[in-house]
Amino acid sequence: MKKAASGHYSPEAVRSALADPGFDYFLTPHLVKLLYRGYQLLSGCVSLAFLYLLWAFSWLLGNVLLWIAIALTPCAWIGSVLVVRVILESLLTGFSINYHLADLRKIADETRRSSRPWLN
Repeated sequence: MKKAASGHYSPEAVRSALADPGFDYFLTPHLVKLLYRGYQLLSGCVSLAFLYLLWAFSWLLGNVLLWIAIALTPCAWIGSVLVVRVILESLLTGFSINYHLADLRKIADETRRSSRPWLN
């Protein structure tokens, strides 16, 4: 797939990957980007809702626990986003290895054929 000038894949390239019957291009990296952005937004909204609930029930928690929870909420958000990022990067690394192995197999086949013309 070719990237547009902005560095992102064009919608036409994504559509062609969807319609690719030979599975030459993977769509998963695009979906991973969307899932990651969606997770960032969702976990941010959950963190904000948690902070709102802390504020609403501050009379029950007391000041010390309230400030500790307020300080730890962004840390928990960053931690959860980092964990999801590492998992998704591991997935993308697997796809990248698959791409490179496919290229190496093609090169090896071409080299084998060119070095032994009597086998063709």
